[in-house]
Amino acid sequence: MKAELRQLVTRLANLVARGVIRQTDDARKVQVVQVEVGEGEVREVQRVQEYGFTSHPPAGGEAVVVFVGGRRDHGLTVATDDGRYRPTGLEAGEVAVYTDQGDRVIIERGGTVRVTASAKVVLEAPLVELAGSADAVALASKVLTELAALKAAVSAAPVVPGDGGAAFKAALLAALASWPGSVASAKVKAE
Repeated sequence: MKAELRQLVTRLANLVARGVIRQTDDARKVQVVQVEVGEGEVREVQRVQEYGFTSHPPAGGEAVVVFVGGRRDHGLTVATDDGRYRPTGLEAGEVAVYTDQGDRVIIERGGTVRVTASAKVVLEAPLVELAGSADAVALASKVLTELAALKAAVSAAPVVPGDGGAAFKAALLAALASWPGSVASAKVKAE
């Protein structure tokens, strides 16, 4: 009876562990995380994530691992965190998505969504709709219309041979070519 009780106590003690992420394998359908859960005890465990949300936690972050049945050979990472990069000072009810490079999307109280990008923001879609106040819609519509007009004017502009204008025109058209889908199909409306 003592041996069985000792085995039960050991399995209960082994149910949950806190550890440090050593590396993450994101190439599989289910992510595998290598976690150090004790001095010299490193386990490769599957990381369970919420449907529709995924991330690739960096080495050095923390993980909570649940060992099914208290068996150390069958673990699941159920939560990860990394206080080095987590935005702090959010108000109750606010939500943030963030990276270790300082990129953030914060849904703030009062209806503001704040996007911070260290390099750029890319929207990939065949149609982009901007909806909001009449002033914001008018400004966005004017910008899109003027970009389309600029592209048309540059395309139609004559080039004088030998003045270097051909190279400039080609460069400007190439720059504007990165916009054609959004300029041609952007839809701006006030609701």
